[in-house]
This record gives sequence, structure tokens and C-alpha cells, in this order.
Amino acid sequence: MIDTISSNLEYSMMPTVDMLETLTENPEFKDFEFLKLCYEKCKLGEAFPKAWRASVTEKASDNSLNRNDTDLLISLGEILGSVDAAGQISRLGACRETVKNELAKAEQTFEKYGKNMPAMGALCSITLGIVLL
Repeated sequence: MIDTISSNLEYSMMPTVDMLETLTENPEFKDFEFLKLCYEKCKLGEAFPKAWRASVTEKASDNSLNRNDTDLLISLGEILGSVDAAGQISRLGACRETVKNELAKAEQTFEKYGKNMPAMGALCSITLGIVLL
């Protein structure tokens, strides 16, 4: 998802809400219910940063997101529309690196404790990391 957002910013310079609409229509992100909810809130006039935070928080449990995943998504929303396109792309690169690090941690945790813990939590974190990249 981060790569898709970066591409939209770099090549089409879409406004944030238009980009959000594009993300909701992308089949790759169909399971990200918070995107749809955020888009609906924005269409009703709610400011993007507030709509993003509320949507991620509200849908976190539906998508089996842990606290770190939720915090990463909230920080992603704070990047979008906050500065010019070049600044957003730069910050998204840093966010991408954070996601890669979280993915590596999740994989290590799964390898170490996978037999002792329910596999779904770790797999959801890994899946989120892969989708966000």
C-alpha cells in the first residue's frame, strides 16, 4: 500500500481524498475496511487526518491488527497531506523501512514462538507488512 501511495503522489499528484478513493477501489486492499470507512467519512466532510485515525482505530479489531500495526497505520495517515508531495514521499520511505523492520520482528517472533502461540496473530502482522510494502 505504501508503494501505491508513493506512486500516486509522485506521478499523479492526486489530492489525498482522491487517492483514498483509488485505494478503496483497488482489489489488493479490499480487506482494509478502514480505507472504505475513512473515504466515507471524508465524503461527509470530515478532515482526512481525523477520519483516518478514527477509521483505523475503529476497524483495528476487525482486521486483527495489534497495537504496533495500528500505530503504524495512524502514522501513515499523519504523513498523507501533511507536506508537499516530495516530503510525503520521503516520509513514506521511512515508514516503509519501519514496516520492513516490524515484518522482520514478526517473522523472528513467529519462528521463535510459533509453536507456542496461535499462528493467526503473527500471520496477520506478516500479511499486513507484505500488503503495506
